[in-house]
Amino acid sequence: MSVLVGNPFFLGAGASAGAAYEIERSLRFNSSDSAYLSRQFTSGSTTTSFTFSFWMKRGTVASVNQTIFDSGNGTSFGDLIRFNGETLDLYFVTPDAVYASVPVLRDPSAWYHIVIALGRPGTLLKTWINGVESYSTDATGITSRFGSANTHNIGCRGGSGTRSTFSDIYLADIHFVNGQALDPSSFAETNATTGQWAPKEYTGTYGTNGYHLPFSDNSTNAALGTDTSGNGNTWTVNNITAVSPSLSSPSNNNTPVYQVTIGPTNPTSGAEVWSNAFDADTNTYGLIGPITFTGTKPTWSTSQGVELMAAGNGITASVNGGTQISLTNNAFVTISSGSSGTLNSIWIYSSTGASYIRSVRVDGVDISVQALVGTGAEQDSLVDTPTSYGTDTGAGGEVRGNYATLNPLAQPSGTYSNGNLEYIGPAAYKAAPSTILLPTTGKWYAEATLKAAPANNLFGGVYAGFGVLAPSAVSGWSYNTGTSFYVTDTGFYSNYNTGSSGSVGTFTAGTVVGLAVNRDTNQVTVYQDGVSKATVTLGITSGADLYFFNGSYDGNYGQMALNFGQRQWAYAAPAGFKALCDTNLPAPTIAKPSTVMDVKLYTGNGSTQSIALGFSPDFLWFKARADSGQHALYDIVRGASKSLVSNSSAVEATEGGGLSTFDSAGFSLSGDNTVQGSTNGSGRSYVTWAWDAGSSTVSNDAGSIVSQARANTSAGFSIVTYTGTGADATVGHGLGAAPSLIIVKARNAVRNWPVYHASTGASAYTYLDGAFATVTSNAVMWQGVAPTSTVFSVGTYAENNGTNNYVAYCFAPVAGYSTFGSYTGNGSTDGPVVWTGFRPKFLLYKNSSITANWGIYDAARDSFNVAQDLLRASLADAEIVLEGFDFLSNGFKVRTTSSGLNGSGNTIFFAAFAESPFKYARAR
Repeated sequence: MSVLVGNPFFLGAGASAGAAYEIERSLRFNSSDSAYLSRQFTSGSTTTSFTFSFWMKRGTVASVNQTIFDSGNGTSFGDLIRFNGETLDLYFVTPDAVYASVPVLRDPSAWYHIVIALGRPGTLLKTWINGVESYSTDATGITSRFGSANTHNIGCRGGSGTRSTFSDIYLADIHFVNGQALDPSSFAETNATTGQWAPKEYTGTYGTNGYHLPFSDNSTNAALGTDTSGNGNTWTVNNITAVSPSLSSPSNNNTPVYQVTIGPTNPTSGAEVWSNAFDADTNTYGLIGPITFTGTKPTWSTSQGVELMAAGNGITASVNGGTQISLTNNAFVTISSGSSGTLNSIWIYSSTGASYIRSVRVDGVDISVQALVGTGAEQDSLVDTPTSYGTDTGAGGEVRGNYATLNPLAQPSGTYSNGNLEYIGPAAYKAAPSTILLPTTGKWYAEATLKAAPANNLFGGVYAGFGVLAPSAVSGWSYNTGTSFYVTDTGFYSNYNTGSSGSVGTFTAGTVVGLAVNRDTNQVTVYQDGVSKATVTLGITSGADLYFFNGSYDGNYGQMALNFGQRQWAYAAPAGFKALCDTNLPAPTIAKPSTVMDVKLYTGNGSTQSIALGFSPDFLWFKARADSGQHALYDIVRGASKSLVSNSSAVEATEGGGLSTFDSAGFSLSGDNTVQGSTNGSGRSYVTWAWDAGSSTVSNDAGSIVSQARANTSAGFSIVTYTGTGADATVGHGLGAAPSLIIVKARNAVRNWPVYHASTGASAYTYLDGAFATVTSNAVMWQGVAPTSTVFSVGTYAENNGTNNYVAYCFAPVAGYSTFGSYTGNGSTDGPVVWTGFRPKFLLYKNSSITANWGIYDAARDSFNVAQDLLRASLADAEIVLEGFDFLSNGFKVRTTSSGLNGSGNTIFFAAFAESPFKYARAR
């Protein structure tokens, strides 16, 4: 057993041996369905120690309360674990107090692991998020009702009275341990290969009324509530569907029971449910359309044959596609011909638009039928889980992993439901993109099922669409804008601004639209109910960034339910096409980014100390946090004693203290800097940003100027030194790929730091060392020539090519590890979402539209969202608090109105480096 430092009462069970722990399924809770689990514990008492461990993925992030666990309290609610909007909080009846876990948890794109533990003696209440402690408080006075003899709920609150505050959430692998306060190491561990938090098998005991809900058995709705702890504490499942489509109950008690398929217009619930027509009760009626018998089929052997009783007038019916016979209200009419035959199908029509049938008889006997009901969209037992494994054969619902959903952070307008797989626009055309960007290569498949019929079958009658679009088109998308490829709910497709459009077919409620996107050929094939209808070359550059998306005006017509493979496909995917989940994403070049880039926090001691890293660093950037002090930048090519200052144009200095050596697994300090910057002042807090630039410095003659280059090609970073000529020239950088960010400094002259960024192009530049505007339409600094895979160009400006010595830091993007892009600000705290393909560790940004400083956020100084501890690369100021960004599992979201970060209509460019590739990332 491991012991939490400083608290002997919080214990962790040891790791289990053997293969990686696999979570087979999650359970989706949809608030509009009033979905919940309940259990009445008949014995038990209050407790002073417990542990909850569970994995969750957020659905709708609403401002209202959403209850996850409720201990019950007679007719009312008891102790609660709930979301109060974006934060998790804990309520205890005794002492009638709320304990809030401060971090906001509003990333819907991946899974969180939550552990909550109460322990006495020790009187501590703690929460952990993905293994990191997020909250700790004195728990004196708390007596918990979890595990007591009450009606407990998962997904809502309330006892035998009215239930409320239902959750929109996915839950997986729930453990409740009564009588023990455990830490997260009992349930999860750090994966050595990726450095990310991963589930493991719990091997301890559960205590009285403890339980383990893996949700792995979805053979029936009831089986979803099975407890596997050994305590037999199985839960009752309410308004949650294990499998859809599923076989309905027999319509009456007669035998044999015949299986049928029913048309999409047949309701599966309510007063007019289709099965009422077969329930042997002529007092009830069902609304039905086409009925087809499968397997064993009824036969008739008398002239009475097949009889139907209608409810209403104007209804006709036929047997086996024969002649339509008029039915009579409240009286049986024979619709078969001849004295014998086999019943294959019944077709029913109505001139009044409502085909109500009271009863169906064969040879005078009410037949009993059952059918597969549901579109599949109702299924709440899904393979969207925090463990990634399995092989994609094209069936859907088989590969386990973190699946795409629609992203409410990227499109905040409108209404999301069913685990963010359904979207309704706000009475305006809006696009909800997927949480996962389509890879630039490979074959990818998704489906949309129409839950409601379209308004008509005209192109101009569009209420919803399903297709692909670029990230830049999300905010401004509207029907017929030409910024996407999509299939309409009315049965047409539109292909960007190419003028290409066409008819797919007649769509109605229940129609399944499949999109097979071939990124290798830049084509998409449209399927209707499994039949290929059109193959179109996309009207966008091959390899461009694309999301799947659902467009919607409102929910009146054509509402769609999407499936990215987290449940079985309605129709098998075409050969070679895959579901959009992390398991199927390409393996990143750098699985564990902390082996090539990291952020370290430490306290200076004014003497000697060594700081550990997971690699040998070659470029170190230091900044004192709590007080004013210049930045200090060092690299191994110039030498450990040579400092530069990012917030100054000062020349390179030779220091008599500070950084002493670049080590094999970190760096060492000796005293503090003597000339400029600071790295080790006694009692001062520091942050260091560190990069690996490879193992050797070599002469590079790829350019007209021979340079010294130290390059880590797999990590996309090189350090280059060269001597300028004062004439147009090229400089070799050694990356083997075109850099997207180049930062240059004259070492032996007072010069500004010119910066090239791919988003502004080679005819633009700005400076790192101040709040400079971006200069555009300039063909001198970089000659107006974009960098190539071997060289970058320099002009005749002294800042990067006078007769001085220079250092250049060159960065090329590496998928899943680094990216260098831009976004357009909107001036709102609900700012734009930027896909990076990873969970960021470090973010450097600059507003190129206005005069503004450079800023830096990182995940070491801000372990949880919102990232708010800001340092300015262009200022010597102390760290300030400015709520700037949410770091997400797949990128970041802007959360400020500050003009430097989010000026409306401004272009802000950035450089971002990963904490984890999205393929392995947890939600933040």
